[in-house]
Amino acid sequence: MLLLRVLISGLLLSIGVAHATDQASAPADLTSLPFERLLDMEVVTAAKIASQVSDAPSAVAIVTAQDIRDYGYRTLADIINSMRGLYTTYDRSWQYIGGRGFGRPGDYTGRLMVMVDGYATNDNIYNQAYVDNAGLLDTELIERVEYVPGTGSVLYGNNAYFGIINVITKKGRDIGGAQVAGEASSYGGKKGRATFGKQMENGADVLVSASWLDSDGRDLYFPEFNNLANDPNVALNRGVARNLDYTVAKRLFGKLQFQGWVLEGGYVDHRKGAPAAAYGVDFNA
Repeated sequence: MLLLRVLISGLLLSIGVAHATDQASAPADLTSLPFERLLDMEVVTAAKIASQVSDAPSAVAIVTAQDIRDYGYRTLADIINSMRGLYTTYDRSWQYIGGRGFGRPGDYTGRLMVMVDGYATNDNIYNQAYVDNAGLLDTELIERVEYVPGTGSVLYGNNAYFGIINVITKKGRDIGGAQVAGEASSYGGKKGRATFGKQMENGADVLVSASWLDSDGRDLYFPEFNNLANDPNVALNRGVARNLDYTVAKRLFGKLQFQGWVLEGGYVDHRKGAPAAAYGVDFNA
């Protein structure tokens, strides 16, 4: 009898998994979908398993890859700023996440958990999550971003006290070959990216991407440093921090999926100038 119950349970489970797999992915243009189809969209962050939005135990906000392209989001911080109830602050060194009325400028992101494909990325020192150019991912590699507000500490730990932001990356088959991209922007900004993604004949799905970003930034004026006439260095600068708003970021990301196993890793080397002379350092030095 016990064996029969196990077999029946396994059969029902396999039918449920097959049914979930058969749910067609929603097209990128969400505005063209009827309300009923929107409720059928699949999310994984709210309960750690794939489920429909209408069945999720919490409200879920989703930004898709098509949204990222349409609105030109360049960093995860840009995406977060588009989500209701979330915002970022910037002190010319880092960008910080705030939400639900918490998160003053310069406050670390200890109350919100930021994940990549379900893996927590908050650091172990300040519980800070990196959402600017210090982040692990180029936005071109993001399939969608899910935000679940409210406490998620029961499932994810203390960092998820005010919510969870889960960045879901693309698969190799979404890339379908090799990509090379470059761009130029104001203030001497330039970026290059090379990406390869493919699903092999044996079923293995491979994605590898490397990018490089370099920007000179702006010369910034701080009037409070222009009033200290007794300091010859400050008087010479006249309150202008020159060549100190630069950003340099090098990223490497890879993901391998095969027969239910996933191997994923990322690396970033980020350097940012600090023009605001925080923590008592010499201005314009």
